[in-house]
Amino acid sequence: MTDGKRKLIFCVIEAGEAVPAGRVRIEETELAVIPFGRLGAVVTDIGAGGLDGCPDDRIREYMALHQRVNLALMSDRTVVPFRFGSVARDAAEIRVTLSRVYIQLEAALMKLRDSFEVVLQAHWDLASALQEIKRCTHFQAALAALGREFKGQAFVEKAGQMLFEAAEAKRNSLARALTSKLAPLAAAWTQSPLKGDSMIFNRSYLVEKENETLFDDAVNELAECHGTALKLRYIGPLPPSSFADIEFSRGNFEVVDQALRTLALPSRVSLARIKASYRKLSLECHPDRCLGNAEEHESRFKLVAAAYGILTAYCRAARGAEPASEAREYSFDRDAVESMFMAKQTTPSLGHAVWN
Repeated sequence: MTDGKRKLIFCVIEAGEAVPAGRVRIEETELAVIPFGRLGAVVTDIGAGGLDGCPDDRIREYMALHQRVNLALMSDRTVVPFRFGSVARDAAEIRVTLSRVYIQLEAALMKLRDSFEVVLQAHWDLASALQEIKRCTHFQAALAALGREFKGQAFVEKAGQMLFEAAEAKRNSLARALTSKLAPLAAAWTQSPLKGDSMIFNRSYLVEKENETLFDDAVNELAECHGTALKLRYIGPLPPSSFADIEFSRGNFEVVDQALRTLALPSRVSLARIKASYRKLSLECHPDRCLGNAEEHESRFKLVAAAYGILTAYCRAARGAEPASEAREYSFDRDAVESMFMAKQTTPSLGHAVWN
């Protein structure tokens, strides 16, 4: 690759997984892997101006290339996709950034291993749903009872409210049916905003490759079961971009320290104690075992799981090639964490990089 050009970053893989022969050039794009520790950033050269000033059609070409490169690479390895437009000045700058968020990337590689992303969207015809509700004998009986209690405009307002509440209940019931079928088959999921009044469901799922057929079959069963009420759109497999939760503004110590506090652990602790705390807290806040606000418990459960991933990734990096020992204690103080991943280079500035 030509020196002096900037680097467009597609993803991070494990450093030992060099881009294989026959895959070095994807659609005439030469790829290279810039290693740091066990990580490798997959990059290609781009002009000295990066993406700044590129015409819209060229930007669209780069966006499509970004997706296709990640798709091609994830076919036989784990990828941590970077947001499109991540550009660095040179290889040294990339290594500095990899060093800064090393633990997050290690944890992401473990979380995303042998997995891909799929998106399921569901739309309904609100007008048809309202007509179906009006034909329901239970709704008609409730409407008749309402008519005996209210008259005139008061009845119209109350009937409209009752119809709205019935529609909301039906929509929530359909969404729960999709969730209960798919959630057990996925390693994780994330909610995306609903677009328009007709969309009632929009989620991304992280699916292990070995469960691909099971997940596909479940979606097909849902389509058959709810085909008259819902129009499903199933997208994927995709690179797991929605689950590559890398915060480039937070360094290794910040995320490790937060993880320790989440699991209520001291700054020197063994892997065995980390696992014990994770098991205890995950049981306490698991959404299936808790009453009350389901979203609050779900959020807490995800924080606990993420903290466990960060701390186990740190232990893995700290022991290096040594055999795993759950009894060994690891130091999580600032000096220990920051010195482990310090990148040696002469130009540490990140001013020219664009990250997630």
